[in-house]
Amino acid sequence: MPASKYNTLCILCITALGIMFMAFYNGYPLVSPDTGTYIDTAFNFYMPPDRPPFYGMFLRVSSLSVSLWYSVFTQCFILAFLLYRLSGLVYGSQWSINLYTTGFIMILAFTYISWVSSFLMADTFTPILLLAIVLYLYRDITPRAALIYLPLIAAANLMHNSHFVITLLFAVFILVVAMVKRSRVLASKAIALLSVSICCYLLICSMNSFNHKKFVLASGSHVFMMGRLAETGILNTYLGDHCTTEKHKLCNYVDAIPGDAGTFIWDQNSPFYKTGGWDSSAQEYNNIIHRIFTHPKYVVMFVAKSATSTLRQLSQINIPGKPTLQGKGSGIWVGVTHYFHHEEKEYLASKQNFNVLDVNGLNFIYGLFLVASSIFVVWYINDSPGHKQLKNIYFAMIILIVLNAFATATFGNVLDRLQNRVFWLLPALNAMLLARYLYEVYGTEKRIVK
Repeated sequence: MPASKYNTLCILCITALGIMFMAFYNGYPLVSPDTGTYIDTAFNFYMPPDRPPFYGMFLRVSSLSVSLWYSVFTQCFILAFLLYRLSGLVYGSQWSINLYTTGFIMILAFTYISWVSSFLMADTFTPILLLAIVLYLYRDITPRAALIYLPLIAAANLMHNSHFVITLLFAVFILVVAMVKRSRVLASKAIALLSVSICCYLLICSMNSFNHKKFVLASGSHVFMMGRLAETGILNTYLGDHCTTEKHKLCNYVDAIPGDAGTFIWDQNSPFYKTGGWDSSAQEYNNIIHRIFTHPKYVVMFVAKSATSTLRQLSQINIPGKPTLQGKGSGIWVGVTHYFHHEEKEYLASKQNFNVLDVNGLNFIYGLFLVASSIFVVWYINDSPGHKQLKNIYFAMIILIVLNAFATATFGNVLDRLQNRVFWLLPALNAMLLARYLYEVYGTEKRIVK
């Protein structure tokens, strides 16, 4: 039976602390090079050219300008709340604290939930987005669901540019399904999701219009698209076809264009910085992008590359062996010492900054559990006609994970961080169903013995 409100709060706090295990083990919240930008935007209130400012705002509010530990706890608490609600959906009338605890321990042991959620990164809101969408569709059939989940979906949409694309495409997909099934309830929820994604898009574009005089999702969007075109080889093909007739600065660096978007954008020796950088590349790059997407030859190439890149992205499910060093002199160190100066020693003493946080061996364990539990789930779900709701949840989650791969691979780049941030949700569902099955088998046997 459901726990009381006080007990529920205790369960959520304990769950959140459990999810934070990797941060505790590291000695400080995990960080990446992007974390420095988020801290900077948190306290200087500006619109970065490559991302929305809202995760920075989240850090400012959730940290209380006191400690970044509070921010990690807050994002883990939100995730704990959604997992708790999902457990109610998966376990149904069988829900008990013992069953919930068993499922959560398996999730913590056999998925990289703690790795993803212990980072000070907007990526931590991607699984929050996916869980909130699934719960909005299936957890409640009352209008109260909108008050619980839609604000979370909206907040998550504002954290990362890819989230808007994921929500928009999924809403369209659900709307088509609703029309086929002639389901008004499903159609209304799809329209609500569509409305949220469009409103978030308009808000971010309006902020960029006010700050950068460009009504776009990111003022540096042309850079990321050019990086993507470089990674697919389409840019080289276009320049090879047109450099004899068109005068582009990039024509002088055709042979030096990197084969991946990250190097093109962030390597200081990249042709990007030799052709204007963030400040003056927009006119040339936008001109090339426009010509590419209005020519059938390159459009066909882009669609083909998008499909293959999505498949490649779906395979990027491992966590890296070690996170990158971010010690003295890094942007994150500057942010921590300036705004959280009392945490500087704690930050520098973390395992990450001593280069001893090696979790590569966990990938084998996670992969083994994924394969074994997935085989079990296929049997378990198909074993009973009463598992239709579970099939719907799985179907929705798989579609969302595929859309994450499509959005990031098509408009960004193929990178393990962009896929492992959500792929853990699949083995997490498997763990919940395995716990449910064990309860059904051994719980029934105990009752019979009595």
